[in-house]
Amino acid sequence: MKNILIAIIVLAFVIVGVQLVSTGKTKTTTHDKIKTNNEQVDSIVPVSAPVDSYNSDVVSAEVGFITVDAEVITPENKERIQSELGDEMNTLKLDMTKTNILLLLNNHRIDLSSFAYGSMVQLDDERALNWQPLSSAIGGHHVAGVLTFEKNDTPGILSITDLPVDEIRLDLSKDNV
Repeated sequence: MKNILIAIIVLAFVIVGVQLVSTGKTKTTTHDKIKTNNEQVDSIVPVSAPVDSYNSDVVSAEVGFITVDAEVITPENKERIQSELGDEMNTLKLDMTKTNILLLLNNHRIDLSSFAYGSMVQLDDERALNWQPLSSAIGGHHVAGVLTFEKNDTPGILSITDLPVDEIRLDLSKDNV
């Protein structure tokens, strides 16, 4: 009798769950209200504090459902970055007389590959000159590439706008890294 009662309760939960999913009456959060065609989410989530990174030169932040890592590419760390990212990084044409920044964006909700990062990202209020995506990162939830800016010996604030979350701001200054 006890087993039959448990089976009935489990069946009732399954039926109620199926009804909720089929009628769309499930609980949502502001992050679930993402719309297609590059429309903004209904509510903006503020920037959290930088998170710990696997490398001390990497600056990280999580804004809403998007995690961002950025690292200034220098002659001193270029070889390490190339070895970590493999052949895709070696095919990029980096002008080391300019400021190059490796940018990695990750999420599990939307396709990040369709955004024009070259026009969306600024370093100390200057637009990027170029965005070179890593080909293996194209196609979705994980995007990586290199942004090139005019030479800046003391890079400060990297800002990313026009994503379906609040503005992303990363402090690349040596005091913060």
